[in-house]
Amino acid sequence: MARKLDTLEQTVRVHASAFFKHQGVENRSQAAIKYKQFATLHAD
Repeated sequence: MARKLDTLEQTVRVHASAFFKHQGVENRSQAAIKYKQFATLHAD
């Protein structure tokens, strides 16, 4: 992901960690599960 964004890997990690903390999850897997649950509840 860092290469595609032309930025440092550490920068991506910092932003990902901040996002996970904000969402109340610890990793990408938990974030995906949380998103799927949210999307299921809010599907029109």
